[in-house]
Amino acid sequence: MSDDYDDPAPVTFFVSGLAETKGSWIPIAAGRLKPDNAREKPWAVTVGWWARMAMRGRHVIVSRVHVELYVTLPVPPNKTKKHRRDGDKLARSILDAMSGLVYMDDELVDGLVVHKRTHPDPKTHGVRVVVTKHACPDDVRFL
Repeated sequence: MSDDYDDPAPVTFFVSGLAETKGSWIPIAAGRLKPDNAREKPWAVTVGWWARMAMRGRHVIVSRVHVELYVTLPVPPNKTKKHRRDGDKLARSILDAMSGLVYMDDELVDGLVVHKRTHPDPKTHGVRVVVTKHACPDDVRFL
């Protein structure tokens, strides 16, 4: 493993497949909850595996980061039926899956951009993830 904690190179990887959302929790009984999307956990495990592969030989990032997600989804079967894949819920699933693997905690994500598109070719479905260290100095003031 490199001793360079300030590696400026972005962490980039692609996860093939249908991106799943991290939705809400559903009460089932006696105060117990279950996730509303059972497919999200296997998706998160896959994202984590590819994140781990992208981080080989690197330290987990402990500074502020910027994340870009390029999500490609299947074309809806007709114009009235939508793919209910909200960008914020897609991001939540992916950010949580990378926590502890790419960056120490998803609280370190200062910038997030989600690009969504549809494409008919299943080979293109998935998400390209780009994580860069946040370049904004601490003393910058927002208007």
